[in-house]
Amino acid sequence: MMTDAQTFYLLLAAFYLYECLSFAPSGSQAFAGKGGKIWRWREPAFHLSGAHKEVFCAPIIPWPGLLSVFPTNPATAPIGPLSLHHLRKRSLLLGKITAPLRELGLLLFLHYFLVFPIVYYYYLGTIWVIVAILMGELLALITACRFYCIHKRLFPEAKGERRIETFFNAFFPWHSMRASDLIVRKMTATWNPLILLAGDAQHPKNTRQLARLWREATYANDTTGLASLLDLADIDPAPWNRPPGLDADQKFCPICRTIYDAGPTTCVDCRGVSLQGNQS
Repeated sequence: MMTDAQTFYLLLAAFYLYECLSFAPSGSQAFAGKGGKIWRWREPAFHLSGAHKEVFCAPIIPWPGLLSVFPTNPATAPIGPLSLHHLRKRSLLLGKITAPLRELGLLLFLHYFLVFPIVYYYYLGTIWVIVAILMGELLALITACRFYCIHKRLFPEAKGERRIETFFNAFFPWHSMRASDLIVRKMTATWNPLILLAGDAQHPKNTRQLARLWREATYANDTTGLASLLDLADIDPAPWNRPPGLDADQKFCPICRTIYDAGPTTCVDCRGVSLQGNQS
């Protein structure tokens, strides 16, 4: 049978893990960043097929990780000619603005999941337990105040959202640990995920996703926007369309490159895309 303390920490961990999750429509794109310097494409943690949702998990440690989710098809978003030039500047600004909240979130994380359990387990005395409780609440109040100031400066018109989030940050520690998440989502809402992919195209995850999007565009005969972006980023997409090595009776999906033996005519993972062979 669990003690009250064990029950409390089980609930705290469950609530915190829920705060780390982002629910988005099927087909959404997500990127994990580190301090605004690099962005890497992130696969969904799992799918909710019945609800047509993708579930992404942010980095568990509040600092230095960031998570941005784009609930739109990247191929349909407009690409400005100077987007690549401004990407790094905007990313660094985002990292700088949210750094205080992420640092406070890390302190709260360490306090509630490391310091407070040690104080409670070894029971250093009632006074130290009280001090630990007050320190946790003080950190949450400081986080709430910093969030209020940052949010008011960036989004002065969103008064209702600011008041609700400030209240949650002040009185729910699992929420205040992720206080920066809302700022990140709102600041990156107008960004194009294709720009983030091209900004670090040498990373395997970004390269793999860019290649897939290019093949999807090629299959749909609509590569104009993506081709202009790849040209700006000095990326040659030609290798992405090369067919894999096949046996005489095998076919492959032109998008995901899955190889099929004789029998199927469409790809089960790419919404019925027609398979191609050596002579297709």
